[in-house]
Amino acid sequence: WTGVEVLDDEVKEEMDRWTRMDIGMNEKRIQLLEAEGFVWDVLEAQWFERLHELKDYKMNHGDTLVPKQYPANPSLGHWVSTQRATYTIYQNKKELDEKWRGVEVLDDEVKEEMDRLTRRIRGMNEERIQLLEAEGFVWDPYEAQWFERLNELKDYKMNHGDTLVPKRY
Repeated sequence: WTGVEVLDDEVKEEMDRWTRMDIGMNEKRIQLLEAEGFVWDVLEAQWFERLHELKDYKMNHGDTLVPKQYPANPSLGHWVSTQRATYTIYQNKKELDEKWRGVEVLDDEVKEEMDRLTRRIRGMNEERIQLLEAEGFVWDPYEAQWFERLNELKDYKMNHGDTLVPKRY
């Protein structure tokens, strides 16, 4: 907002609040903190830490299908589950945004749904989606499992000539 006259009272209040909180912080102090590896955005740092753990999991297990209840690293299992859930919400929000692009939304229910989805995205964005997909992240493990079983059925048919798989096979 440098050089711009701020007329919006909410913006002015927010700027005043940040100015009061900014007491004592300057470029030199920022540089000193950063030289020590100070983390400004803890949630982002945690996200990238989990991504690193996912890469380790993939290296050891050959896939990114971390179970939700993963005793070796419970926070990774929870994180993977959260990524899938927020991805779905992100995609739903994206579809809603595209549907209403360029249209002033007057319907309160639609506005509330858009706001609800926005609050629930929790940091999911295109960059994170690309980073996860670069690791072979599976967004829908149930669908992946279904296709895995289909491939097994194809293998069975190729070896046995039919799809009459015995129950205990």
